[in-house]
Amino acid sequence: MTDRDSLTLIRSGTPPTFSLSNPSKLYENNNSKYIYRINESEDEIYIFELIFKKFNQKNIKLRLIKNARNGKLLSLHNKINYEDIKKISITAIDINNPVNEINIECKLNQSNKYTLVLNNNIYIEFYESNGFLEANYNIITI
Repeated sequence: MTDRDSLTLIRSGTPPTFSLSNPSKLYENNNSKYIYRINESEDEIYIFELIFKKFNQKNIKLRLIKNARNGKLLSLHNKINYEDIKKISITAIDINNPVNEINIECKLNQSNKYTLVLNNNIYIEFYESNGFLEANYNIITI
């Protein structure tokens, strides 16, 4: 049996009649209490906790859930002023393997409005856009 042939039971009841050779017939029996899905890969879900240390000693804590190994971490709609932030503490956790986590602390470069964080596990770039903080991330390994 391959991964494509394996099924996950989500609800119980009378199983429908279907064939994996014809996936369109997978949900044909509307009276069934079973729902199946084909397991092709694990979901990639990451939890980020960002703690922004401001120059006036107040902290901002932001928790984000991301469904990809890379993408936009912060955008303009977060409305975090770039010049107010002194340091950022970052924790990233893979929900499929919560034992291993990434912990990083970085100081924002106020002069050129760009800060790059790179280690064996993660790549994050922080930059200023219209006065606000934006960030992109790429998880290498956790």
